[in-house]
Amino acid sequence: MSKRKTKKKLKVLFVASECAPIAKAGGLGDVVGSLPLALEKLGCDAKMVIPKYEAINDKKFSIKKNIKNLKIPIEGRKEKINIFKTKLPNSQGIEVYLPESKKFFGGEDMYTHKRPGTSFIYSFVFLSRTALEITKAIKFKPDVIHLHDWHTSFIPLWLRTTFEDDPFYKDIATLLTIHNLAHQGEADINLLKFANLKVKDLDLLGWDAHDKDVVILFQGIVLSDLINTVSPTYAKEILTKEYGRGLDKILQKRKDRLFGVVNGINYDFFNPKKDKNIFQNYDSDSLDNRLINKVELQEKLKLDCDSEAPIIGMISRITSQKGFDLLDKIMKEIENLNFQFVLLGVLRKTESKKMVKAMFLAAKKYPKRVSLNLEFDPVLANQIYAASDIFLMPSRFEPCGLGQMIAMRYGAVPLVRKTGGLADTVLDFDKKTEKGTGFVFKKYNSRALYNTLRRALNVYRRDREAWRKIMIQDMRKDFTWDRSARQYLKLYKKAIKFHKRGEDLDEKIYNRIKGLRVKI
Repeated sequence: MSKRKTKKKLKVLFVASECAPIAKAGGLGDVVGSLPLALEKLGCDAKMVIPKYEAINDKKFSIKKNIKNLKIPIEGRKEKINIFKTKLPNSQGIEVYLPESKKFFGGEDMYTHKRPGTSFIYSFVFLSRTALEITKAIKFKPDVIHLHDWHTSFIPLWLRTTFEDDPFYKDIATLLTIHNLAHQGEADINLLKFANLKVKDLDLLGWDAHDKDVVILFQGIVLSDLINTVSPTYAKEILTKEYGRGLDKILQKRKDRLFGVVNGINYDFFNPKKDKNIFQNYDSDSLDNRLINKVELQEKLKLDCDSEAPIIGMISRITSQKGFDLLDKIMKEIENLNFQFVLLGVLRKTESKKMVKAMFLAAKKYPKRVSLNLEFDPVLANQIYAASDIFLMPSRFEPCGLGQMIAMRYGAVPLVRKTGGLADTVLDFDKKTEKGTGFVFKKYNSRALYNTLRRALNVYRRDREAWRKIMIQDMRKDFTWDRSARQYLKLYKKAIKFHKRGEDLDEKIYNRIKGLRVKI
């Protein structure tokens, strides 16, 4: 009787600038911290490399020194650094490697650290080169390196130049996930010297550097075996001038390798049935208990305790991307429309206060109707999800968005603009068929938002049975990471397939784009 062959595990190396809960600044960290957990359940062997920022709590995450004095070739010399290691929380055995360098990853802020005389872009180029050295040092040869945004987009460049003839790296495929095309990692041409590269190393590199600068994300886009964004609609949008951020024509030349996968959310953490942060637990079979959360939040935020007044919740960074410039009209109509507005967000110094002027005026005029909370509080966030009747996301663009999915999980009906991941996850409510998971508007203007809000409020006030059906539909939707992980598994296999073709991708892509007149 012949022995059954053990199925080989797919090996994936994640390289990213952040990973929740170890080091998180935004949604990117949530993705990098959650996707490997779901892949592990599907049988993948995943490991990851992230920077060892000074702000990381070594004791909390049991971070220990693993490799001493690993030599990293950079800037024409070899930088000796120590590599630390821990296990990704809640995983069976996903190893996280953290290169330590006060020179490159010092300081409290993850995205402003830099050594004197350089931008923080150099730090992530150093991270990328270090990741390639780590995987060889630990004898972990991945089938796929999963790159995230511009921070790690030099990796495919090195694989096609410096490591082209090294047998260890020969068969490694790459998948680049673009979380937000707005951030591209642009630096002057001196970056190439730092990376031990020359313009003549690759035609594509020379094409990019002809204007004396280098766009790191461009290298990832043209040299990765496969590219994806965090929603199918955003993958289509970035092929247009409106959303392409100067890279639309380049992306059009690679659209046969471009895909979209909607992010998931953590259903264990975001679970109204067990959430310890909310005032009263509930699920889709006990929605009446949800009302307690509304009354308690009104009392906590010193709003009028009125269970009939709809609460419109918003949890967001206060930026022009998030649609705050559209709120003027609904803020002026807050009394006539008779709703309460609760915001949780942070206004950065770089953002214009004019954008939120109407919101602040409304808070001053109607202190019992408007609550502005300008320091992020994760406990309050979950309480807002659990208490809001409508959750507002009127984004100018939204690669994926997590808020609308979390809101649905808690029974807060989303009101969103039809863009990116919002278009892929929220179906506009049709009164005739009573199908839909929220309320959607297309044009980016305050009138479209106002009219859609009125439509939502009419259903809320005049047809509570229909509203309840929307809530139940929302709470039973599947936005788990398991669903997303299965799609990524298919992309990994596709990337490997493309890589094994052995075609001269560099020349093929160069021939496609060399005649383009674009400024990136």
